[in-house]
Amino acid sequence: MQSLDKIKKYTDEVCEQIRWKKGTQTIVTEIENHILDQREAYIKNGDEEVIATDKAILQMGDAVFVGQELDKTHKPKAQPAMIAAVAGLMLIGLFANYFISMSIGEMYNFKIAEYIIAFCIFIVCYFIDFTVLAKHRNIIYYGMLIISAIAIMIATPLNGRLWIISPLFTISLAYLSTIFPVVFAVIVYSQKGRGYAGIINSGMKFIPLAVILLLVPTITGFLIFAISSLTVLCYSISKGWYGTTKKGGLNLVLIPTVLTSISFITLLGFRTSGFHRLNYFINPESEKMGKGWLYYQLREILSSAKLVGESNYMAGNIIGKDATAHIRWLSQEYKLTYLIDKLGGVVLILLIIAISAFAIFAVYKTIKQKNALGKYVGLAIISTFVLQSVFYIIHNLGYGLISGYSLPLIISGTSAMFIDAALIGFMLSIFRIGDYCENEKNISQISDQNTALLFDNGKLTIDFNKLRFQKFNQNNSN
Repeated sequence: MQSLDKIKKYTDEVCEQIRWKKGTQTIVTEIENHILDQREAYIKNGDEEVIATDKAILQMGDAVFVGQELDKTHKPKAQPAMIAAVAGLMLIGLFANYFISMSIGEMYNFKIAEYIIAFCIFIVCYFIDFTVLAKHRNIIYYGMLIISAIAIMIATPLNGRLWIISPLFTISLAYLSTIFPVVFAVIVYSQKGRGYAGIINSGMKFIPLAVILLLVPTITGFLIFAISSLTVLCYSISKGWYGTTKKGGLNLVLIPTVLTSISFITLLGFRTSGFHRLNYFINPESEKMGKGWLYYQLREILSSAKLVGESNYMAGNIIGKDATAHIRWLSQEYKLTYLIDKLGGVVLILLIIAISAFAIFAVYKTIKQKNALGKYVGLAIISTFVLQSVFYIIHNLGYGLISGYSLPLIISGTSAMFIDAALIGFMLSIFRIGDYCENEKNISQISDQNTALLFDNGKLTIDFNKLRFQKFNQNNSN
């Protein structure tokens, strides 16, 4: 007990020098493991436990000096590049909406305040400690189920979906699909080492969330949630999170998923409405004045667009009783299509490049995370971001069998903008502090018991002999 007290006193003194207390969790574990390993080596050489402990602590060096050196490196990792990228995407959206509002003469639709509020929400979530999800995982899961059920009961049907309409805001319940993947990622995290039973339990908890989205109803939302969740689940299985074999775990997930998907598509194909929709989707010219009108117009706009500059297709070719009204409607509901017609295909190219660059960098940083919770939650968020973007772009080009929600952070409704900003901010919170949170790996790595301690962030190598040499030189210079 006396030895443990000495070790604790030493680690406490080291941690007193470190200003960011969140980072001390990893430091304490590392130092304790290093001292204990050193102590064992001295005991094997014949020393008593107390003497071995004193020697091990002495070898670590002066606690104040070691703490001051660690303080220089153990602090939150600011994400200036990612913050700038988010700001850039929002600025693109701001200018796009300004141009659309100006070109149709409806500047009252341009609301810069929405982007400012969204960016503030993003910054707030950036500073939130994401580990709160693990601490309150049951409250989050069951609370989300209860809130969603109540929302469905009080929601107002509008345009085939359920909406919460109030004097302050209006939001489609379809956007629950962007939040549910994060909830599911926390479920996956909670099932560590539970084998096939853990995988089955994750699947059972997926079902109520999926049913809620089908009650909204929103096929787009269901697909976003299902694909994002499947991505997180398969990735966790491939990394051995559940303690099963990779092949066995993936078969348990993918075989039922494929069979269910085939059954659903087959059932949809037998429905007359599904057959007709597929027909005018494939050949919109056959019903260009009827149900195929939208597909026809969107594809014609794309085919007529210039690389740079206005095509004027809308002004000269949109037919109907009120062409002006149709153009105004397209400019609001299909903003990307409208921008391509007015500014050229370069708009689409630049947007795809910007979104892809952001997504690839976010995926890279997510996969590099040491903390499992951060990795799964980050993967859920970026998957949702990518799927929203893909569905929106495809739908605006006239090739979407399902509708698109929004282009996250760029073109979306107010509520969707706020939700996406919060999720992306939360993802950057993971990048900021994830490496210093407790994780599930063997984080103690001693490369040489006499020379160095490797810390879990994968970058910091503290050579305690070098620290003692530096301290010796400082003392001599004084």
